[in-house]
Amino acid sequence: MNDKKVLDERGEKYGPMGPMWRTIGKIQWENFTFMLKKCGTRQPTPEELGQLAALNMNVVKMVRSLHDPRDLDHGIDGRNYWTIAERVGNGEA
Repeated sequence: MNDKKVLDERGEKYGPMGPMWRTIGKIQWENFTFMLKKCGTRQPTPEELGQLAALNMNVVKMVRSLHDPRDLDHGIDGRNYWTIAERVGNGEA
């Protein structure tokens, strides 16, 4: 399957690509700026960066779920990203 076909199928399932990814980007940017403010002048720890990455993956599932709430995959993945964020943030992974 080529990239165009994959993107077309995702567009049918999740809605237009531009609005969805702009929304995801806005939320992820807020997460990033929050982390920067939290850290102040120090660099984020590896645990904080891992937690942020997992939370930002959850943003993708959250926005997709808003478009297609019947797709149970979003909730399953989202719960797993929350668990990953918790474990990585606590230094358990």
